[in-house]
Amino acid sequence: MSKTLSFIDTVIPLIKEIRDKEMKNIVKAANIIADSLGKGGVLHLFGMGHSLGVVNETHRRKGGLMPTSMIVDPAQLQYVRTAYFELQEGYAKPLIAQYDIREGEPLIICSNSGINPLPVEIAVETKKKGAKIIAITSMKDTLSHESNLSSGKKLYQVAHVVIDNHVPPDDLLLNIEGLSSKAVAPSGLLGIAIVQELVTQTIKIMIEKGYKPPMRIDVYSKNTKEWERKMKDKYKHRTWKLTGHPLVTNQAPPHDRVGPQKK
Repeated sequence: MSKTLSFIDTVIPLIKEIRDKEMKNIVKAANIIADSLGKGGVLHLFGMGHSLGVVNETHRRKGGLMPTSMIVDPAQLQYVRTAYFELQEGYAKPLIAQYDIREGEPLIICSNSGINPLPVEIAVETKKKGAKIIAITSMKDTLSHESNLSSGKKLYQVAHVVIDNHVPPDDLLLNIEGLSSKAVAPSGLLGIAIVQELVTQTIKIMIEKGYKPPMRIDVYSKNTKEWERKMKDKYKHRTWKLTGHPLVTNQAPPHDRVGPQKK
């Protein structure tokens, strides 16, 4: 098979490009996360549509960080018209009001285009709470489109740290003979590479600074249940319930997953 028709062969140079050009910003963001977690803070996460899959990769992932909180748009719980809600100005404020986000805590927002109201306004609203915004976005894509906000703002303009995923405009990668447009979207894979590097650098920095990283350890280890119990007891009032959220009870959902409860 020709290399030009291989997703893997085409995306590897982009991963290397991220490594060569974005590590400074990744380490900067990792320092923010490490300092907050070291002081007992929580890492907040937000993504819409396919970007949800990117940030979800850091949410209580084995080998990753435990004290994470997903900001979940209720529409995404049923995957109903998520694009509609992402385009509504003013929707972020009542959504963010359901979450306990504190001064200095990091919020990773993944939005490839960074031009739609919901991710941008979530950044704006959480900055009012003192959050540190870490944006994962495509600079090539965002600069090739107008903002969908009446203010004209884009995600990269309101973030404290911007990590460029180096995705081509419109999130399309391959030229395939016989097609009138490019095919295959690389933003998911590249975004996951970035967040896993963020986790790696955060753990490394925490150890260097004398903190014990609050990690989710090997689920097969005999000490896992006791360790996770301690982590849950420490953070459950911050990360396993959404006070006042219409779709969640006051108790932690089964398996600690956010979602509607069966009666």
